[in-house]
Amino acid sequence: AGMNAGSTIDRQLPELIGKLRSRQLEEKTVVILTSAGGSPESLGLPLIMCWPGHIPVESRPPELVGTYDFLPMLCELTGATAPDRNLCGRSYYPLVLSRPFPKKERWGSMQYGTFGNTDTASDSRFKLILRDGGKGPNQLFDIRDDPKQITNEFANRNYITTRDDFRRNLLAWKAKYSK
Repeated sequence: AGMNAGSTIDRQLPELIGKLRSRQLEEKTVVILTSAGGSPESLGLPLIMCWPGHIPVESRPPELVGTYDFLPMLCELTGATAPDRNLCGRSYYPLVLSRPFPKKERWGSMQYGTFGNTDTASDSRFKLILRDGGKGPNQLFDIRDDPKQITNEFANRNYITTRDDFRRNLLAWKAKYSK
């Protein structure tokens, strides 16, 4: 029988942390576990960070972060200079440390993505999926009321304002960062 990834990590992570501790490297080493994702339908990918003495234990910030935010966060965490190019992400390192952002720099509520011919925009309540430049098939889900994303609300008149706002924001994001 095959072994699932969760049980493998459950077995190997304590061993890794134990080896770091025995070599007195635990506080000098950041352990980061995540998933590559793989489709526009993916939302809520795992991100586990462990750095004793630096990152609070069992902190679970409610803000949404995107995979494009990872590189800026990692650069800030390590003190490295971010690449000099049109990065759309921003560091969420304050969230990792359970610190608030300055009022003028609040964390945005929208996350965007592109995967092949599919573009997405999501927040904590809705997710818009546009395919083939909006030609379709397109989808809009109310992920709070429909977490399994069964009912497509894209053509529902009650969601027109949300759909159009999300589409407008997504197209503005693509225009700015697809250069």
